[in-house]
Amino acid sequence: KQWYQRRVAITAGNATVILGNNGFVWVGPHFSPDQPIEAFTINSRETIARLSNVIRALAAYGVQLFDTIILTAYDISMKYKVKELLNAEVMEHVAQESYEHSLHQNL
Repeated sequence: KQWYQRRVAITAGNATVILGNNGFVWVGPHFSPDQPIEAFTINSRETIARLSNVIRALAAYGVQLFDTIILTAYDISMKYKVKELLNAEVMEHVAQESYEHSLHQNL
């Protein structure tokens, strides 16, 4: 049976990324059905914004989205402020470095 979505749980900052087979990507707070939903903190919002910006950068430069490359790009993006990730040069750097890292991992 075909899966309609792949769920990728990003543990940094309690954020979750869901990669849909239809090309849609959802980024939001990580929650568990058996625990009450907590209020957003500034750190949670920054993590969600960082993940969103990283995914935008990867998509803008045609990098295929997988959990490992998203995590790699997230780690690379930590040297920038969240707002700086919207800069075209920073987006290109994050996407290119993530892609090159994934190539070296698959050798």
